[in-house]
Amino acid sequence: MKLSRRNYLTCVGVSALGGCSALETNCEVSITPDSITGWPTQRRGSKNTASVEPPGVRGTGTLSRDWRLTIDGEVRGAVATAEIAVVASSGIVGGESVATLHAISLNSGAEIWKRSFKKDDDGNLSVSHPIIVGENVFVSATRSATDTNASVVVAVSIRDGTVSWKKTFDSFTLSMAAPWLLLGRTDPQSGYIALHPETGTKCWMYKPWRQGFLRTGGEEQVAGYPAIADETIVTVVSKDPDHYLAGVNPQNGQEKWRTKMTREPPKLAAPSVIEGSVLVPTEHRVWAHNLEDGQLAWKTAQIRDTSLTFMAANQSTIVVTGTSLHVIDRQSKTKRWTIEEGGRPIIAGRTVYIPTAKKTGDGEYTNFLHTINAHSGEIVGEYPLTGSMRTRPLIAGGKLVLAMDGDDGENAVRSVTIEAVSRS
Repeated sequence: MKLSRRNYLTCVGVSALGGCSALETNCEVSITPDSITGWPTQRRGSKNTASVEPPGVRGTGTLSRDWRLTIDGEVRGAVATAEIAVVASSGIVGGESVATLHAISLNSGAEIWKRSFKKDDDGNLSVSHPIIVGENVFVSATRSATDTNASVVVAVSIRDGTVSWKKTFDSFTLSMAAPWLLLGRTDPQSGYIALHPETGTKCWMYKPWRQGFLRTGGEEQVAGYPAIADETIVTVVSKDPDHYLAGVNPQNGQEKWRTKMTREPPKLAAPSVIEGSVLVPTEHRVWAHNLEDGQLAWKTAQIRDTSLTFMAANQSTIVVTGTSLHVIDRQSKTKRWTIEEGGRPIIAGRTVYIPTAKKTGDGEYTNFLHTINAHSGEIVGEYPLTGSMRTRPLIAGGKLVLAMDGDDGENAVRSVTIEAVSRS
């Protein structure tokens, strides 16, 4: 559905009608796309493809460990430049709820700096997935208490860990970055706030139910995480039992188009944008919509799985996982192969990397990182992991960077093990 002139005028007339929020400041930003590093391998950044081009893992032999580092807490996310990995962790340290950013040298594995955030009231402190833009790494820390869910968005220098700026919001989770804004999801998942990355100033707020497209009552909510490409933010909007794909102008938060999707609900995976197509996984298919107007272009045949949850894609290959891993040829829209692997994949050229677990003879599970040929489905490498991975592997500086949760004995003190792996 195209945005009509009537709906556009409704959206602009915010002061009297309570529609889209207007710009609160000059949101022109000097940051360029090239200054956003690390996000192609993340689920919360720009096009959300979870792909790396070129592959960048050096060597031709088996995977072997370059270094290992252990820190306290549970892993919340990781991001990397060609020189530095930044891992976010949270947990109970010294009897206090603490969220911490750790900057680690990819060359040596040494911790360069760390920046901790402690709660100042009752409740626990959690931290979002970090995002790197230019010279800063961004994170949101939320302290959950009885009567509030206040969130602090912090910009930290990636070089030395000093705080560039911080701002407090109600119920805010950092979702993604683009060249000119940071985007955070509001609670209860009902919209986005756009922040200027250099100052933290709020540019606009997007509330889907204010956009004038649906007049049937009831509140709509954004679902999952957005993607952004070619001056369009793409997000799923849900109003039970229906689901819509919306294209939003990143300069002002106004919808450019909205199209109705299938009633088959989209899952946790965010939309991905590949060469003008928006890929959206639902329970049993991948749907491709045109980025220009949101209209459906094609869909895959039904994929037999309990529910498709994570996705990675590049120009030739789409990888989706549920209880199994399915690889789809993007040109023919047909499935190449399926293997019984679950987890959060990334794709690098013709190689799929996926952390997975295998059941042993005593009923326990052992964790591995599998390297799989994207065209044949052959498992060409297996690397043992010391714990489970709740984030995707990173590829940076010619290495795979793996952040794993572990358990330190009877007291259940949590720890995070970070390893850098390359080919021998």
